Amino acid sequence: MAEEEMYRPIRTCLLRRFRSSGYTNVHLEITSDGSFSTKLKKALGTRVVFLGRHFAPDLCGFLEEQDRLQLISVEVKRKKISFREIFQAKGYGELIDAKYAFLVSNKLLVSAIRDFLRNKESILYFGYPETRIMYIGRFNLKTNRMVEEDWFPKSPF
Repeated sequence: MAEEEMYRPIRTCLLRRFRSSGYTNVHLEITSDGSFSTKLKKALGTRVVFLGRHFAPDLCGFLEEQDRLQLISVEVKRKKISFREIFQAKGYGELIDAKYAFLVSNKLLVSAIRDFLRNKESILYFGYPETRIMYIGRFNLKTNRMVEEDWFPKSPF
């Protein structure tokens, strides 16, 4: 299974999780090829100028929170996470000013990286003036669900 084949089940799973957390207006689409719906372009505003075929999160969207649109970026990897993937996903979150930025893999976060990030969690922080955090999660391909106990640094839900 290629990364592209993981997009749809991860999208479905995240939509379900946001909705079960009380968000009724949630929109998430596959944007890995740099194409964005008119609805998403409107939500992204001028940020969309910097996104395209060679630079776009795998999934992108928004949710409505207290009458404000909050953006979502998701980077999907079908391999062990390294710092390269962490900074790529964090960069997408920073660029679009995402309220929720995710890095999702089907592999467990390597213990050496997990331990390092525990002592340097600020690597996952982005945003100004409101500091946000990028979440790293593991997706189980057999159950098509996120592995709840593997969220790092904690579950966003």
